[in-house]
Amino acid sequence: MPLEDAKLLTCAYIILNKNVPTEEDPDFTQNFLITLFDSPQNTLIQPAPFGLQVLSPGKHSVRRFVFNPAKIQIVTESALGLIQAAGRVFEQLRKQTFTLEPSAYGLNYEFDFKAPEGQTAMSWLGKRFASPGLPGLPATAKVKLMSLDIVLEGVDNLRRFKLEPRTEVADRVFGYANFHFDEKRLLQGEQLEHAVTQGYEKCINLVTSLLRL
Repeated sequence: MPLEDAKLLTCAYIILNKNVPTEEDPDFTQNFLITLFDSPQNTLIQPAPFGLQVLSPGKHSVRRFVFNPAKIQIVTESALGLIQAAGRVFEQLRKQTFTLEPSAYGLNYEFDFKAPEGQTAMSWLGKRFASPGLPGLPATAKVKLMSLDIVLEGVDNLRRFKLEPRTEVADRVFGYANFHFDEKRLLQGEQLEHAVTQGYEKCINLVTSLLRL
């Protein structure tokens, strides 16, 4: 049984820079920053530790670009949006001859899906992960799950996986996944699209397996 009404909320591409450049930081123009996500009227530019961040409200979440010489983070609501924003950022860095040598990169996902009809997410997750009950509790005890947060090693680059009921919608489950890659390469274009799409498919497949759907 597939996940019901699964939706990708955000996908993020994080790049760790191997050698922090000694030259000046790139001079991003205000026009570039406010148009990065094609929504200049709603975009906010703020200082961040050793750099800057750009925030732009989207349909489900806030799109973000965070920059400092040691780390770049781009967060969007789709693989296509991530490719477009990353391409624009990399083009600007090339124009300004900023040295970008990745030592590792990560892909993060936020998504949600609907619990079975007539059940709250909290009760359903409790049944799935605490059935038939917990040691030391009466068999009649009703168990509800507030959060399942797993840290992993050696599982196909997946480092952290989290499921929890959405606080604002009783029958929806929120999911988060973090993939880490110790690879010194810069993903762009079709490579980035393939990696993002493949990672999201792994998220959905893992949830399906965990919940025995």
